[in-house]
Amino acid sequence: MEIALVKARGLGIGHPVSCRLNPGVTWLSGSNAMGLVTMLKWWSLSRVPAHGTLFVNGQKWQDLTLRRQAHYKRKIGFKPRVDTLPEHIRVNRALAYWAALWELDDPAIAAKNAMADWGLDLIAERRLGTLSVGEQQRLLLAGSSLMDPEVWILEEPWNGLDTEARVLLMDRIMRMAPGASVVVSDVAWPEDLLEWDCHGDVTSDELIWVHR
Repeated sequence: MEIALVKARGLGIGHPVSCRLNPGVTWLSGSNAMGLVTMLKWWSLSRVPAHGTLFVNGQKWQDLTLRRQAHYKRKIGFKPRVDTLPEHIRVNRALAYWAALWELDDPAIAAKNAMADWGLDLIAERRLGTLSVGEQQRLLLAGSSLMDPEVWILEEPWNGLDTEARVLLMDRIMRMAPGASVVVSDVAWPEDLLEWDCHGDVTSDELIWVHR
């Protein structure tokens, strides 16, 4: 899915931004925290630029029907908020709930497959309130990838992950379908992990792109 910005401006983005989300891995970092959040919301189609234009597959976002907008939004994965669920909910039930929100055909099967992919079987019956930071992060990553997204938004994905989970995340990124995009927003890029294809440095004045 092609997402492009033309002379876009919004919170934290003072100068017009024109860029395209490319297939592969895009790393966003920089000193402009509000600008980073805005860029992620643009890429996730959850916010339209206050000024400028957002295009999806060559079509202006505002010209699309609400049904078509919803169709595109369901192709984008991002970490769900665990704090919106009661702490007594079990891991397998949380994944099934998120799969239902994504309107997957069989939420229970989708949750089971995600638990296997992310090594969550041993904690499937654990309650959310008992999870460690690393276990919670692994659960959120599983939730974000339930629908095999075409655009996968990852905000600080390495936080709290042990070596095994880091390997699982790297493997999942490498197995993304050709033409799919991964957006990673983090302060630094771990040197022991796969290389990025494009780096966007969001400063207070501009957005600087470096391509490999």
